[in-house]
Parts: sequence; structure tokens; C-alpha cells
Amino acid sequence: MAFLFSKMKKLSLKIEGMHCKTCAAFIRMLFEDVEAVKVNDVDYHSGDALIEFDENKISKEKIVEIINDTHYKVKEAK
Repeated sequence: MAFLFSKMKKLSLKIEGMHCKTCAAFIRMLFEDVEAVKVNDVDYHSGDALIEFDENKISKEKIVEIINDTHYKVKEAK
């Protein structure tokens, strides 16, 4: 896991469509096998997700695209 030693960028997302713990778990599962992404927290109540990623391996736009390809939608990414 070499990415742990890289400079990780933080990404704060507002995700629409989550309504239960299973929804939050699904968002985490989307990135389970993506080495360059670490999902720190997903709160289905607020729709907030905190993610760290190695921008040398994956872009913010790609992370948003992965989520938007599901029935959840990223409303805001910063």
C-alpha cells in the first residue's frame, strides 16, 4: 500500500440520495478496492462524505463520476 506514504488530498462531498446505514456502507464499498482512495467517513443523515485520495493516481472528478454512476448524486465537492 504505497499510497499511504504519498501526499493525500482531502475531499469533502455532499451526496444526495442516502437514507440509511446501508447507503453509507455502499459508498464505502465503491472505493474498497481502489488503492488510491480512503473513505474516512460517510454520514447518511447529512449526506456528507470525507475522502482522502492520491491525486497522482485518481482525480477528484473520477471519484465524483464513480459515485454519480450509481443512484446517488454528488451535489457538492470541495
